[in-house]
This record gives sequence, C-alpha cells and structure tokens, in this order.
Amino acid sequence: MLEVTMKRLIKAGEELEIQVQEYPEYSGRGMFGSMTCGVTLESSADLLPLVAKAANQLSEVDLAVFLDEVANLRTDSMGRGIIVY
Repeated sequence: MLEVTMKRLIKAGEELEIQVQEYPEYSGRGMFGSMTCGVTLESSADLLPLVAKAANQLSEVDLAVFLDEVANLRTDSMGRGIIVY
C-alpha cells in the first residue's frame, strides 16, 4: 500500500472512531522480504467503512488512483486482528 493510502485510512479511522494503527514497514506473505506500508485493524469488518470514508473525501482524479490501489489490497491475520497492505 502506498504511504498516502495508509495515511488516508488512518485519517478515516480517526473520524469514524475505528482503531487503525500505522504499520509502515510490513513484509507480507509471498513478498520475499520486500516492504510495504499497511494498517492494522481489530476486525476485517472495519475495512469497508474506512475505504468508503476515505474515498468520499477525494477528488475525482485522486479517487481513481485510490480505488485502483484498494482493489489490490491484501490482508493477513495478526492473531486477534488483521493487517491490510
């Protein structure tokens, strides 16, 4: 995930009072050591409201880029929560 997307999801979480934590250096399954940005959430159910809130605040041009990236997000289990990257 791009850093700008991570920051947009964190801001949306603050506005929706959903706990979102920044995870700036994550290496997920199949990434073979390369790093990316991510966010941790308590539940996968929190992801859709975050994406909707963040998307609603973007211009048409920024929205297209954001949606392209969101379409390729992946998740991993983090015990009791998830990481989205």
